[in-house]
Amino acid sequence: MSLRVSRLLSGAAVAFFCVAGSVAAGPADISKPLDPASFDKTAQACNDFYKFATGGWTASHPIPSHLSRWGSFDQLSENNLSNMHDLLDKLVATPDKSDPDFVRVTNYYKSCMDEDRIEKEGDAWLQAQLKPIDALPDRPAILAEIGKLQSAGISVFFGFGSTPDGLNSDHENAGVSQGGLSLPNRDYYTRDDDKAKMIRSKLVEHIAKMFVLSGEDAAKADADSKAVMDIEMQLALASRTPVDLRDPLKNYNPMPVSALQGLSPDFDWKGFMKAVDSPSVDKVDVGQPDFVKGLGPVLAKADPAALKAYMRWNIIGAGGNALPKRFVDEQFEFTKLLSGAKEQRPRWQRCVRAVKGVMPDAVGKVFVKNLVPAGTKERMVALVHNVRQTLREDIQDLDWMGPATKKLATAKLDKMTEHIAYPDKPIDYSALKIGDNELYGDAVLAAMKFEQHRDVKKIGKPTDHNEWEMSAMETNAYYEPANNSITFPAGIMFAPFFDVKADDAVNYGGIGVVIGHEMTHGFDDQGRNYDAKGNLKDWWTKDDADKFAARGKCISDEFDGFIAVDDVHENGKLEEGEAIADLGGTVISHRAFLKTPEGKAGKPIDGLSPEQRFFAAFAQIWEQNIRPEMARNLALSDPHPLANYRVIGTVSNVPSFATAYQCAPAAPMVRKETCKIW
Repeated sequence: MSLRVSRLLSGAAVAFFCVAGSVAAGPADISKPLDPASFDKTAQACNDFYKFATGGWTASHPIPSHLSRWGSFDQLSENNLSNMHDLLDKLVATPDKSDPDFVRVTNYYKSCMDEDRIEKEGDAWLQAQLKPIDALPDRPAILAEIGKLQSAGISVFFGFGSTPDGLNSDHENAGVSQGGLSLPNRDYYTRDDDKAKMIRSKLVEHIAKMFVLSGEDAAKADADSKAVMDIEMQLALASRTPVDLRDPLKNYNPMPVSALQGLSPDFDWKGFMKAVDSPSVDKVDVGQPDFVKGLGPVLAKADPAALKAYMRWNIIGAGGNALPKRFVDEQFEFTKLLSGAKEQRPRWQRCVRAVKGVMPDAVGKVFVKNLVPAGTKERMVALVHNVRQTLREDIQDLDWMGPATKKLATAKLDKMTEHIAYPDKPIDYSALKIGDNELYGDAVLAAMKFEQHRDVKKIGKPTDHNEWEMSAMETNAYYEPANNSITFPAGIMFAPFFDVKADDAVNYGGIGVVIGHEMTHGFDDQGRNYDAKGNLKDWWTKDDADKFAARGKCISDEFDGFIAVDDVHENGKLEEGEAIADLGGTVISHRAFLKTPEGKAGKPIDGLSPEQRFFAAFAQIWEQNIRPEMARNLALSDPHPLANYRVIGTVSNVPSFATAYQCAPAAPMVRKETCKIW
C-alpha cells in the first residue's frame, strides 16, 4: 500500500498491518469468504497450508499487466478505489458544496484528470521551479535554498518535521532524519550483487533522461545524473540500515541546536529552521547523528554544480503526474525495475490515489458518508473488545513473564486507545486553497506546501493523539507506539476481512487476526520499548526481557531461512516485529473465537470444522500472486514478510493449527521447536 506516514525516522515507528509496497488497480472481483474455489484440493494442509488454502485462487488469478502483485488486500483496496472513483466522477458532474472538503477533493481530482490541459500547459510550471536553482550564484546561496525547497514540501538531502518526544509523547519535538535517496534504502546503494549494480546503473540513465526531458542537452544531463548518484551514494553510506532503523532507542537523540550545528558545522541549521518557518526550539531530536555528520562534507565539499543538479532532480521527481506524459512514461519505465509491472496504471487510479495522499481525512469523509454501512463501527468495536479481553487473559497466563512485567503489560493494554472506522477530529484543510480551474501542477505544489507547513507548526505544541496516519478509506490498520493506539480504518471493514453475513470463524480469522496483530505490536521487539503513555521506557525486568529476546530470535531465525526470490532471503531481523504480531494476532484471535457460541459448538460448515475455517480464513486474506521484481524489492526494504511466509511461518508455530488439521508430528507444517510468545 502507499501509506501516509507523518512520523520521522527519529520518532515512533508506526507498525502497519499489510505490506507497504505499491498497489495498483485490477478487476474488482472480491470473492466470498472461504470460496471453495480458493482451495487447492490436491494439496495437503499439513504439507503446505498456504497452497492448500489459497492454491485454487492463485492458479486462477494471474497478475494484471499493470500490477506488481495481486491478492486479497489488493482486491479490496481496488474495490474501495473504484467506488471512490465513481463518487468523485459524480462530484465533478454534480458538485456537493455542503462541505468545503468535498469541494477541495473534487477540484484536486478534476485538475489531475485534465490530461489535455496538462499536455497543453507543458512543463512551464516546472521550469518556473527549476529556474531559481540555475541562478544560484555560490555555495552559501545553494545551502540557503535547501530551506526554501523543504518549506515547499520537497525534502532534499534530509528529513525535517515534527516528532513526538521519546520521553514525553505529549510534546512534539523538531526532528531531523536521514533521507535524500531515490532508491528505497541504503542497501540498494551498498549491495554488490549484479542486480543491485544494474538498478544503480539504470537509475543514472533514468535521471539523465529526465534531465533531457526538462531541457538539458545530453552531455550536461549525463554529467548531472552521475553527480546526483555520487551525492546519493555518499548519503546512503552515512545512513542506517533498515534493520538498525527499527531500534527506537538508537533513533532518539535529542540535543541542543548548538550540538546539531556541531555535527555539520558548514550548514546553518538555525537559518534552515527559520526558512521552513519552524517555531523556535532549544533542542532537536536527531534520529541518526552519523547521517548528519556524513551530510556535512557533502554540503561543504561537493561541487556547486552537483548540488544544484541534485536539487533539480528532486524538484522534477516531485512533479509526478502533474508533468506531461513524456515525463510520466519515463518515470514508469524506471519503476518497472522495482515493481515488475508491465503497463502504466490508469489515469483515474493515479488521480484517486493522489488526492487520497494529499487530503486523506477529506477523502475519508467522502468515503465514510457514501460507502460505509450503518452499524459497521459498532460491530467492529465489539470484536475489538473481545480480542482485547482475550489478550488481557493471555498475559496473565504466560509462563515466561513475571508478575511485575505482567502488571505493567496489562496496564499498557488497558490504556491502549482505539481509533475505529474514521477520525473523530479530521485534519483542518481550510488553509489549502484548490480552485475550481486549478492547473494540476499548481495544485500539487499547494498541497505539498500545505502539508509541510501543517507538520512544522506542530513543533513545540502538545501532541494530537487523535490524528490518523492514513485515510479512513485505506485497506490497512496500524499500531502507533508513541500514542499507544490501534487504528482500524473503515476501508478494511469489508470482505474478506469482515462480513456481517459470514460465520464467526471467518471474521475472527480475518479482521480478528488484524485486531490481535495490532494489539500485540504494543509488545513486539519495537513496541515493548514504549510504556502505557507511549514514552520510551524499559519497563520489563531483565529476566523477562532476556526471555522475550530469545523468543524473538527464534522467529527471526525462522524467517531468515525463507527464500524470497533467487538468492535473496527474507530478513528475519527486519521482519521480526511483524512476524511476532502475526503470531500473536493469530493465537489471540483464535482464543477469542473459541469463546463465541460457534466456537464452542464446533459445528462443521462445508466439510470444515470451525477451527479449520478460522485458519483457512487467515490464510486466504494473504492469497496473492507477486512478480519476482516486487518480491525482491519487498524482501530488501519492507518489514513485512512476503504473504506466503506470513501464513506458513505463523501457523507452523501454532499447536492449535496442527490439532485442527490433525497433522502428524513429522508433517512439514509442524515445527519441531515452535516459537512461542503468546
